[in-house]
Parts: sequence; C-alpha cells; structure tokens
Amino acid sequence: MYRIGHPALGPSFDCKRSLQPDETTVCSSPKLAALDRQLNEVYRAALKNDAANRERVISNQKWWLTCVTDKACIAVAYVSQIASLSK
Repeated sequence: MYRIGHPALGPSFDCKRSLQPDETTVCSSPKLAALDRQLNEVYRAALKNDAANRERVISNQKWWLTCVTDKACIAVAYVSQIASLSK
C-alpha cells in the first residue's frame, strides 16, 4: 500500500488513514494514485482561480466519486472530475 510522503507513488491522501472502500482501492493502484494526485492539483487550482464559485467547487468535490471498489469506474470518474474542474 502506498503512503503520502512518496508523492511519486501514492495518492494525495494518507493511505494509512483511508477507511472507505474507494480510498483503499486508490491506495492499491499506482494508476489511480497518479490520477488522484492530478485531481488534487486541479482541485487546488480551481479553488484558487475560481473564488466566486469556491463553495460550488468544494461541494462538487465531496460527492463526485461513487464507484466503491470498481477500478475502471474510479479511473473514469477521476478523468471526468479532472476535466470538470479544469474548465
């Protein structure tokens, strides 16, 4: 399992503390961890660059992932969310 502290390998969150099935799935996949890091960067930029819609950006980020443990679904959801926040 990957941990924060190894940003080239792990996701943007600490896998030692992940309790949700989707987080565990992301922690077990280098591809999903890389997508998570990319999404984290885009999310932070969206918060910084879109102050007028800050609450919408935060709210949207809380509810976008509903795939549980389906890796393909999680990957598609990450790519879609990255595209959505990059607009």
